[in-house]
Amino acid sequence: MLVRFESTPITVSPLEVLFDRSRMLPDMLWRGFAPQTEAYPYVNIADIKDTLHVVAEVPGVPKNEIKIHLQDDLLTISGERKIPEQKEGGAYVRQEIQYGPFERTFKLPYEVDASRVSAEYTDGILRIQLPKTEAAKPKAIVIQ
Repeated sequence: MLVRFESTPITVSPLEVLFDRSRMLPDMLWRGFAPQTEAYPYVNIADIKDTLHVVAEVPGVPKNEIKIHLQDDLLTISGERKIPEQKEGGAYVRQEIQYGPFERTFKLPYEVDASRVSAEYTDGILRIQLPKTEAAKPKAIVIQ
């Protein structure tokens, strides 16, 4: 059996089209016009066994410019990516790389052992290992 498909027209005002950037231009093109709202650095956080693993992308930032701060259940990564000197007579045609100070704070899902926290930085990737405290580790309960 065939059924006729009839669509109802969707009315959108010209102002909605104008201000709905997803209908006008891809997001990549809007980056030059819209304020930067994306968080930097990009971070992955994984809970693997008894350790929280944090991986942050901070390319172009020297190791000594990155600060890691742990207080209670808050982990803060901060630093600054400095603007490189531009050659005389040169001008950017497009500039998407963000420069300047940055700071991100994360609420940790459990208490970590601050004395065993470790961090390493290689090729623009910061890796932080945050081991759980004994109290935060899951305990097996034996039924009596």
